[in-house]
Amino acid sequence: MAKNGAVVPILQPELRWVCQHCSCTRTTHTPLPPGSNVSELHACPGLGGIMVPLSPEGMKCKVVANLREDYIGRDLPQTNDRGQAVMSVTREREDGQDLWVLAPTAVIRL
Repeated sequence: MAKNGAVVPILQPELRWVCQHCSCTRTTHTPLPPGSNVSELHACPGLGGIMVPLSPEGMKCKVVANLREDYIGRDLPQTNDRGQAVMSVTREREDGQDLWVLAPTAVIRL
């Protein structure tokens, strides 16, 4: 409350997130520092149900799921709805790129 008794609202910026592969959208009120690569994630039906980032509305970018091409062995990798092992997701922006690695679960026998 201001000294003269007036109420001063605290404004929280609204950030809208979108997915270019499905209709998923979200709105958050958490401010992001300049240059931050923090992103909302969702299980995208357009990319086979894997966890991919939402992008800030208006950002020009390309989101790509990178399939795993090496021998899987006994690892338990994250797979899409077609059973393909996905190793990472890349978001290519005008000013750089962001990478989310989908680490597999290792298996050991005792």
